[in-house]
Amino acid sequence: MHHSQRDMMRGLLTMLGYDEAAVCRAYAQAERAGLVSRKSNKHGHSAEAYAAALWANGHRRRSPWIREYCTRHGITAKAHR
Repeated sequence: MHHSQRDMMRGLLTMLGYDEAAVCRAYAQAERAGLVSRKSNKHGHSAEAYAAALWANGHRRRSPWIREYCTRHGITAKAHR
């Protein structure tokens, strides 16, 4: 099953909490396992680099979708394990 990139990040945030390193590491593992895919990789970024870029994208001023998701769902820096 392939998940959208944002849905995968949201799911990992729910499981791991607001932990950039853990979420990005798990996202990269999911990408390598084929659970999430990119439309293209024309710049040749590694799964880890792409996860970090997606994390940064989720914190942009105009569309802070990671912060909004965490606030709405009470996700904090403490892991939800």
